[in-house]
Amino acid sequence: MKNLSLAFMVVLCLMLAFTPLMSASAEESPACITFKGYTLGGCGVARTLGAWPNPILIGYGKGSGSMALNGYAKATSYQELPFGMDEYFQIYDMAYFTAPGDVRATGLLAVKWFESNKLHQLWVTIYSVPSSQGVFQPETDKFIAGFSPSGSLEGLLSYRGIYMIGSNVQYLSGPIGVWASKGEIPGGPAHEIEYIHVVLIYGEEYYAIHIAWLSEAVSMPISPGETLTVPAATILINDVKLL
Repeated sequence: MKNLSLAFMVVLCLMLAFTPLMSASAEESPACITFKGYTLGGCGVARTLGAWPNPILIGYGKGSGSMALNGYAKATSYQELPFGMDEYFQIYDMAYFTAPGDVRATGLLAVKWFESNKLHQLWVTIYSVPSSQGVFQPETDKFIAGFSPSGSLEGLLSYRGIYMIGSNVQYLSGPIGVWASKGEIPGGPAHEIEYIHVVLIYGEEYYAIHIAWLSEAVSMPISPGETLTVPAATILINDVKLL
Protein backbone atom coordinates (compact mmCIF):
# COMPACT_ATOMS: atom_id res chain seq x y z
CA MET A 1 0.00 0.00 0.00
CA LYS A 2 2.90 2.36 0.74
CA ASN A 3 4.39 1.87 -2.72
CA LEU A 4 0.95 2.16 -4.31
CA SER A 5 0.24 5.41 -2.43
CA LEU A 6 3.60 6.87 -3.46
CA ALA A 7 2.98 5.98 -7.09
CA PHE A 8 -0.52 7.47 -6.76
CA MET A 9 0.99 10.77 -5.55
CA VAL A 10 3.63 10.89 -8.30
CA VAL A 11 1.07 10.30 -11.06
CA LEU A 12 -1.31 12.86 -9.57
CA CYS A 13 1.38 15.54 -9.16
CA LEU A 14 2.40 15.07 -12.80
CA MET A 15 -1.22 15.24 -13.89
CA LEU A 16 -1.89 18.42 -11.93
CA ALA A 17 1.37 20.05 -12.97
CA PHE A 18 0.38 19.83 -16.65
CA THR A 19 -3.27 20.75 -16.16
CA PRO A 20 -3.69 24.43 -17.08
CA LEU A 21 -5.43 26.60 -14.53
CA MET A 22 -7.62 29.57 -15.35
CA SER A 23 -5.57 32.64 -16.24
CA ALA A 24 -5.61 35.22 -13.47
CA SER A 25 -4.68 38.08 -15.82
CA ALA A 26 -8.00 37.62 -17.63
CA GLU A 27 -10.03 38.08 -14.48
CA GLU A 28 -11.17 41.35 -12.95
CA SER A 29 -11.37 40.49 -9.26
CA PRO A 30 -10.10 41.64 -5.86
CA ALA A 31 -7.82 38.59 -5.57
CA CYS A 32 -6.87 35.59 -7.70
CA ILE A 33 -5.42 32.67 -5.75
CA THR A 34 -3.82 29.29 -6.39
CA PHE A 35 -3.81 26.63 -3.71
CA LYS A 36 -2.67 23.07 -3.17
CA GLY A 37 -2.62 20.45 -0.45
CA TYR A 38 -0.52 17.30 -0.77
CA THR A 39 -0.14 14.64 1.91
CA LEU A 40 1.10 11.06 2.19
CA GLY A 41 1.50 8.65 5.12
CA GLY A 42 -0.19 7.80 8.39
CA CYS A 43 -3.55 9.37 9.23
CA GLY A 44 -6.45 9.14 11.66
CA VAL A 45 -9.91 8.13 10.42
CA ALA A 46 -13.27 8.48 12.16
CA ARG A 47 -16.78 7.69 10.91
CA THR A 48 -19.79 9.57 12.26
CA LEU A 49 -23.54 9.64 11.86
CA GLY A 50 -25.55 12.86 12.03
CA ALA A 51 -24.95 16.50 11.21
CA TRP A 52 -22.48 18.87 12.83
CA PRO A 53 -22.22 20.03 15.61
CA ASN A 54 -23.47 16.82 17.31
CA PRO A 55 -22.44 13.81 15.23
CA ILE A 56 -22.36 10.32 16.75
CA LEU A 57 -19.07 8.42 16.53
CA ILE A 58 -19.66 4.99 14.98
CA GLY A 59 -16.10 3.86 14.18
CA TYR A 60 -12.47 4.91 14.04
CA GLY A 61 -9.01 3.64 13.27
CA LYS A 62 -5.42 4.42 12.40
CA GLY A 63 -4.88 4.46 8.66
CA SER A 64 -2.50 5.33 5.86
CA GLY A 65 -2.93 6.85 2.45
CA SER A 66 -2.53 9.91 0.31
CA MET A 67 -4.45 12.94 -0.90
CA ALA A 68 -3.63 15.68 -3.39
CA LEU A 69 -5.75 18.70 -4.25
CA ASN A 70 -4.85 21.48 -6.65
CA GLY A 71 -6.92 24.51 -7.56
CA TYR A 72 -7.60 28.10 -8.43
CA ALA A 73 -9.95 30.61 -6.76
CA LYS A 74 -11.27 34.08 -7.49
CA ALA A 75 -11.99 35.87 -4.22
CA THR A 76 -14.71 38.49 -4.04
CA SER A 77 -14.47 39.56 -0.38
CA TYR A 78 -11.93 39.91 2.43
CA GLN A 79 -13.33 39.30 5.90
CA GLU A 80 -13.21 37.12 9.01
CA LEU A 81 -14.84 33.74 9.40
CA PRO A 82 -18.21 33.74 11.22
CA PHE A 83 -18.00 33.38 14.99
CA GLY A 84 -17.39 29.77 16.00
CA MET A 85 -16.15 28.73 12.56
CA ASP A 86 -12.84 30.51 13.14
CA GLU A 87 -12.16 28.23 16.14
CA TYR A 88 -13.37 25.11 14.33
CA PHE A 89 -11.17 25.65 11.27
CA GLN A 90 -8.43 27.47 13.24
CA ILE A 91 -8.35 30.25 10.67
CA TYR A 92 -8.28 33.60 12.45
CA ASP A 93 -8.25 37.25 11.34
CA MET A 94 -8.92 38.30 7.75
CA ALA A 95 -9.13 35.85 4.85
CA TYR A 96 -10.26 35.82 1.22
CA PHE A 97 -13.74 34.44 0.47
CA THR A 98 -15.14 33.34 -2.88
CA ALA A 99 -18.64 33.48 -4.28
CA PRO A 100 -20.35 30.20 -5.33
CA GLY A 101 -18.64 28.75 -8.38
CA ASP A 102 -15.42 30.73 -8.03
CA VAL A 103 -13.36 27.72 -6.89
CA ARG A 104 -11.90 25.32 -9.44
CA ALA A 105 -10.26 22.23 -7.96
CA THR A 106 -9.34 18.65 -8.83
CA GLY A 107 -7.82 15.94 -6.66
CA LEU A 108 -7.56 12.30 -5.68
CA LEU A 109 -7.78 10.49 -2.35
CA ALA A 110 -6.78 6.94 -1.38
CA VAL A 111 -6.93 5.70 2.23
CA LYS A 112 -7.06 2.36 4.07
CA TRP A 113 -7.69 1.65 7.76
CA PHE A 114 -8.86 -1.11 10.11
CA GLU A 115 -11.98 -1.11 12.30
CA SER A 116 -12.73 -4.17 14.47
CA ASN A 117 -10.24 -6.19 12.42
CA LYS A 118 -12.02 -5.30 9.16
CA LEU A 119 -10.14 -3.56 6.37
CA HIS A 120 -11.74 -0.36 5.07
CA GLN A 121 -10.53 1.19 1.79
CA LEU A 122 -11.57 4.43 0.13
CA TRP A 123 -10.63 5.55 -3.39
CA VAL A 124 -12.21 8.75 -4.75
CA THR A 125 -11.74 11.59 -7.19
CA ILE A 126 -12.42 15.13 -5.94
CA TYR A 127 -13.72 17.97 -8.10
CA SER A 128 -15.39 21.36 -7.83
CA VAL A 129 -18.99 22.04 -8.88
CA PRO A 130 -20.80 25.29 -9.79
CA SER A 131 -21.80 25.90 -6.16
CA SER A 132 -18.34 25.32 -4.62
CA GLN A 133 -16.92 28.05 -2.39
CA GLY A 134 -13.70 28.53 -0.45
CA VAL A 135 -11.76 30.54 2.14
CA PHE A 136 -8.06 31.29 1.68
CA GLN A 137 -5.36 32.92 3.82
CA PRO A 138 -2.11 33.21 1.80
CA GLU A 139 0.03 34.55 4.66
CA THR A 140 -0.53 31.35 6.69
CA ASP A 141 -1.07 28.86 3.81
CA LYS A 142 -4.43 27.95 5.35
CA PHE A 143 -7.46 27.21 3.18
CA ILE A 144 -10.92 25.66 3.10
CA ALA A 145 -11.84 24.16 -0.27
CA GLY A 146 -15.56 23.50 0.04
CA PHE A 147 -17.21 26.01 2.38
CA SER A 148 -20.56 27.62 3.08
CA PRO A 149 -21.02 30.52 5.53
CA SER A 150 -24.44 29.07 6.47
CA GLY A 151 -22.96 25.67 7.32
CA SER A 152 -25.00 23.95 4.59
CA LEU A 153 -23.62 21.44 2.08
CA GLU A 154 -24.16 23.71 -0.93
CA GLY A 155 -20.67 25.23 -0.92
CA LEU A 156 -18.72 21.96 -0.73
CA LEU A 157 -16.70 20.21 -3.41
CA SER A 158 -17.90 16.86 -4.78
CA TYR A 159 -16.43 13.38 -4.99
CA ARG A 160 -17.07 10.06 -6.69
CA GLY A 161 -15.44 6.72 -5.96
CA ILE A 162 -15.34 3.35 -4.22
CA TYR A 163 -15.63 2.46 -0.52
CA MET A 164 -14.76 -1.13 0.45
CA ILE A 165 -15.36 -2.87 3.80
CA GLY A 166 -13.73 -6.28 3.53
CA SER A 167 -14.96 -7.64 0.21
CA ASN A 168 -18.12 -5.49 0.19
CA VAL A 169 -17.94 -2.72 -2.42
CA GLN A 170 -20.00 0.48 -2.37
CA TYR A 171 -20.00 3.16 -5.05
CA LEU A 172 -20.25 6.56 -3.39
CA SER A 173 -20.71 10.15 -4.49
CA GLY A 174 -21.60 13.34 -2.67
CA PRO A 175 -20.18 16.44 -0.99
CA ILE A 176 -16.64 16.68 0.39
CA GLY A 177 -14.64 19.40 2.11
CA VAL A 178 -10.86 19.75 2.40
CA TRP A 179 -9.14 22.17 4.72
CA ALA A 180 -5.50 22.80 5.51
CA SER A 181 -4.74 24.60 8.74
CA LYS A 182 -2.42 24.87 11.73
CA GLY A 183 -3.15 24.94 15.46
CA GLU A 184 -2.99 23.11 18.75
CA ILE A 185 -4.61 19.66 18.65
CA PRO A 186 -6.20 17.93 21.68
CA GLY A 187 -3.73 15.28 22.82
CA GLY A 188 -0.95 16.85 20.79
CA PRO A 189 2.12 18.88 21.71
CA ALA A 190 1.79 22.26 23.41
CA HIS A 191 2.41 24.10 20.17
CA GLU A 192 0.75 24.47 16.81
CA ILE A 193 1.07 21.72 14.20
CA GLU A 194 0.03 21.65 10.57
CA TYR A 195 -2.70 19.34 9.33
CA ILE A 196 -4.96 18.51 6.40
CA HIS A 197 -8.51 17.43 7.23
CA VAL A 198 -10.97 15.83 4.80
CA VAL A 199 -14.68 15.27 5.49
CA LEU A 200 -16.62 13.11 3.05
CA ILE A 201 -20.41 12.76 3.40
CA TYR A 202 -22.60 9.95 2.07
CA GLY A 203 -26.02 8.38 2.51
CA GLU A 204 -29.40 9.85 3.38
CA GLU A 205 -28.66 9.49 7.10
CA TYR A 206 -25.69 11.88 6.84
CA TYR A 207 -22.83 9.46 7.32
CA ALA A 208 -19.40 11.09 7.25
CA ILE A 209 -15.80 9.90 7.04
CA HIS A 210 -13.26 12.24 8.65
CA ILE A 211 -9.60 11.84 7.68
CA ALA A 212 -6.75 13.83 9.24
CA TRP A 213 -3.06 13.95 8.36
CA LEU A 214 -0.85 15.68 10.95
CA SER A 215 2.69 17.06 10.76
CA GLU A 216 3.48 15.52 14.19
CA ALA A 217 2.27 12.40 16.02
CA VAL A 218 -0.77 12.97 18.25
CA SER A 219 -2.70 10.77 20.71
CA MET A 220 -6.26 11.99 20.21
CA PRO A 221 -8.93 11.44 22.88
CA ILE A 222 -11.76 9.49 21.25
CA SER A 223 -14.02 8.54 24.15
CA PRO A 224 -13.61 8.24 27.94
CA GLY A 225 -10.55 6.08 28.54
CA GLU A 226 -9.77 5.64 24.82
CA THR A 227 -7.25 7.40 22.60
CA LEU A 228 -6.18 7.06 18.98
CA THR A 229 -2.48 7.56 18.29
CA VAL A 230 -2.04 9.10 14.84
CA PRO A 231 1.51 9.04 13.45
CA ALA A 232 3.05 12.01 11.69
CA ALA A 233 2.41 12.13 7.95
CA THR A 234 5.42 11.43 5.74
CA ILE A 235 4.61 14.36 3.44
CA LEU A 236 2.36 17.31 4.24
CA ILE A 237 2.37 20.39 2.01
CA ASN A 238 -0.08 23.30 2.19
CA ASP A 239 0.38 26.26 -0.14
CA VAL A 240 -1.79 29.31 -0.88
CA LYS A 241 -0.56 32.09 -3.18
CA LEU A 242 -1.93 35.37 -4.47
CA LEU A 243 -1.43 35.82 -8.19
